Amino acid sequence: MGRILTFAPRILRQEPPTTANLRPAESILLLALRWWVADLRQGGDPTGRLRHALAMAALPAPAADAVDGFMRSVARGARRQIEIHAPRCPCLAADEAQFLRAARLAQIGEAAATAGCLSEDMLAPEAAALAAGALAGLGQIFAVSGLRFSASPPIPTAPEPEAAEDSKTEGWRLPPWTVLH
Repeated sequence: MGRILTFAPRILRQEPPTTANLRPAESILLLALRWWVADLRQGGDPTGRLRHALAMAALPAPAADAVDGFMRSVARGARRQIEIHAPRCPCLAADEAQFLRAARLAQIGEAAATAGCLSEDMLAPEAAALAAGALAGLGQIFAVSGLRFSASPPIPTAPEPEAAEDSKTEGWRLPPWTVLH
């Protein structure tokens, strides 16, 4: 006798957004954030690579200091583990997309909205205010160099609940600026 299995229809998940559709400003900022994290993971000073890479993108030296200040504010004030992918990863993490939205808000002068975007579930309010200030300076540097952030970077879909539960490890926590990828 056959057995009939019922399958609950699942909503098809969208493919995760990729970095291929980002504009130059978003691509440069995302790569700077990813290299900053990668260098820190390897125990190095991230500012050397930042200075060189941002100079190659025709951005002045203060851009590297602004990225470094932003990421240090994020690292100090993170409420949870922030997901930053490897530099060459083609996927865009939800946290990375949130940083890009915050950068756009900062560039158009929306200081309160920038801090709010960063403090939703990501940063403590004090750290969000510091990070928003660093992003505002960075947004100005990008704008002067002719780089504008787009209105709406792609928003990744949230992982399914069972996938999130499987990835939890009791008693072990990475520093807030790292993520396994």
